[in-house]
Amino acid sequence: MTAADDSRALAPLYALLARISLLELDRELLGLLREPGLIEVLDKVEPGCRADVMREWSDRDLEAAAEEYCALFLLPDGAVPRASAWIPGEQEMVGSGVDELVDRVLEALGVTPDGVLARVPRDHLGFLLHLAAVALDDDDAAARSVARGLIDQALAPWVGRWTDAVLARAEQPVYRAHARLLAALLSPD
Repeated sequence: MTAADDSRALAPLYALLARISLLELDRELLGLLREPGLIEVLDKVEPGCRADVMREWSDRDLEAAAEEYCALFLLPDGAVPRASAWIPGEQEMVGSGVDELVDRVLEALGVTPDGVLARVPRDHLGFLLHLAAVALDDDDAAARSVARGLIDQALAPWVGRWTDAVLARAEQPVYRAHARLLAALLSPD
């Protein structure tokens, strides 16, 4: 397997992590997480995740997961998934450094955000992960290079601190596995 193949193989993982970052846990996401191979990875990074994901989820269970999502990712005391909350100096610029980088990446890839991506800030973790997934999955080596730059400049500088904050707060195994996978994926080692 070549380095290009390796980076393309990561595109679905980046897309999944983007999905978890952008939207609450629901039955559709649970179905994705139950896929053979993926559920084993989740359980490896967060023991107990498999049992939690595979169990029968009631509407109340989904509501509790949605409440935790909001507490973790939307409320001020949570772990806000935005670069501007974690990169020194970005908050004063309202994410402008990351925003400018994202604008260049969008132009290079010829991508126009739609759906939920059109509604979230450009320095949002889910937006950045989705953009990285699109670039990594591109046939063009230059696009994959753009992905690497995006990851190195817009994600790596802050995601470690963010994942630590999530792990300190999260109870839901899926959100804990999400943080652990991101930390492993973006760690410099």
